Amino acid sequence: MRPMIRRLTAATLLLGASGLLAACGTTGHSTTVTVARAASTAAGTATGAANASPSGGLAKPLTRHQAIVFAHAVNLTPADVPGFTVTPREPETAVGKGLEREMVSCAGALSSNEKLVEVSSEKFQRGHEMPEVDVSSEVSFARTPALAIRELEALRSAQARACVSRYIDRYFKGEEFRGASISPVTITSSTPSAPGTTGSFGWQISLTITARRVQIPFYIDILGFVYGQAQVSLFSTGVPAPLPSGIQQRLFSLLLERAKAHRL
Repeated sequence: MRPMIRRLTAATLLLGASGLLAACGTTGHSTTVTVARAASTAAGTATGAANASPSGGLAKPLTRHQAIVFAHAVNLTPADVPGFTVTPREPETAVGKGLEREMVSCAGALSSNEKLVEVSSEKFQRGHEMPEVDVSSEVSFARTPALAIRELEALRSAQARACVSRYIDRYFKGEEFRGASISPVTITSSTPSAPGTTGSFGWQISLTITARRVQIPFYIDILGFVYGQAQVSLFSTGVPAPLPSGIQQRLFSLLLERAKAHRL
């Protein structure tokens, strides 16, 4: 989940980096990133998935090289997002890093020793300032399927959503957002269809930033699934509207098809 928090940090930085807050009169990763989730699975299903691969056979330990090959085969490419351009990822701030450490501990993420590798796609953007949307994907590997399930269940919890909500609220109270205020953070969970996987997850995080009486709606969408040891995630941000649902569903289905085509 640590990479997921980095993505949330980058998403919030989007507002300052794109000049949206400055325009309202206020002052103004790379192979990482992972997931947010929703819904729960039965304990028996989780136990069975911990001992078997999605294809039904016994799960075999993966090497780092195998995991990286899988990630590159699954992650989004420029050809997948016509009309979008590759854009640099925003750097983390010292404040963001500090809040990230607190957030990871709060939400029960896996430690670095429990992760095998995390690989992100490039970030793809359409539009500048407003309206603007960006999208990327990430593949993260836990060292065992059981650990992947453990993190999935942790991130499906109300505690994880509360941790994320507090993190975003505190982030926007930082110096770079002085003079702005945000509405209460809303996190809506869902369970997108992902047959043949251990389980799926979906979050939409929404808030409105007010600066000099100008209101800016801001959305972060995270959809994904767990497949054996792998956690595959689709991230998007949108100002003042989320990534269109048709594009989001097409890209999620593409990630799912690729994962199942490249069996672990």
